[in-house]
Amino acid sequence: MTANPLFVYASKDKLHSLIIMIKKLNSHIVSIWICYLTACFALCFTSKSHSEALVVMHLAPDSTQDKRLNYSTELIKLALNKTLKPGEVIQYKSIPTSSSARARSLLNSNKYPNLILPLSYEDNMRESSIDYIPFPTELGALSYRICFVSPKFFHSQKKIQSITDLKSRTFATGIGWPDSHVLKANQFQIIEVSKYENIFKMLFNSRFDFFCRGIGEVLNEFVTYGPTYQLQYDKSFLLHYPMPRFFFLHNTNQQLKQRLTTGLLAAYADGSLMQLWKKHYAESVKFSTPKGRTLFFLENKRIQNINMEYKKYLLPLEAYESLH
Repeated sequence: MTANPLFVYASKDKLHSLIIMIKKLNSHIVSIWICYLTACFALCFTSKSHSEALVVMHLAPDSTQDKRLNYSTELIKLALNKTLKPGEVIQYKSIPTSSSARARSLLNSNKYPNLILPLSYEDNMRESSIDYIPFPTELGALSYRICFVSPKFFHSQKKIQSITDLKSRTFATGIGWPDSHVLKANQFQIIEVSKYENIFKMLFNSRFDFFCRGIGEVLNEFVTYGPTYQLQYDKSFLLHYPMPRFFFLHNTNQQLKQRLTTGLLAAYADGSLMQLWKKHYAESVKFSTPKGRTLFFLENKRIQNINMEYKKYLLPLEAYESLH
């Protein structure tokens, strides 16, 4: 029997459509599989990255106004980025603390792995479970002190002309601060205050005469607390006592210590550390006008056993005076 030509043509059209549909379906299935495999790969890679991420702990500021730790936190990141491995992820987490003594206690207990603290060196630290990198993070800026003055002393218009004059005045420090030991050992009269921000309030109320700050800290504090507490600062003298600040870690954390050391030296050599230093401190040094001030030197008897190699990284006074 002869097939109907119309039926044959219709069957061919249906077959052709069926073939096209199957091809489209296969293509769609392939696309789904590609998306699925890509997602799986991305998920595996992300999970692997997070599982291998280096988690580094650092101190949180006392408040949103407290900028004292900004430089050291950025310096930690700069140094570790100098030794960053391909594909490596570093996560930074901050921990709150109520005082420098409390921070040292946390570090000594190793409660927080990979905790890095910027601390001023004292010989008694060598007897604890902590270790340090002998590179002065602030290049010695903390050793030069500009003093905020109380309204009572400021309006008295009295002049400081000698160390004896200074010893007749009262100075504020924080509880547990290394400054307390230095000033006491040099027969200065000190008043220790538990909370950093309360010092400015007490200075405003003339509870003491001076509150001396690192030459790189003065401007930020003047801008932050000046309007509230009508801050004034002395423009006649400059205090100097050795106060090297280093990065401290738990002494079992030698791998991170070595890596941070390598990064700090690399940043110092290529100039990026100095660039960061100027970003945070140069304007404050200019504001302080160190040139022309009477310079008073005090001894720090709590750094007798320190390795003096750190001194080669200190900025000389001329470097501060030349900033303008």
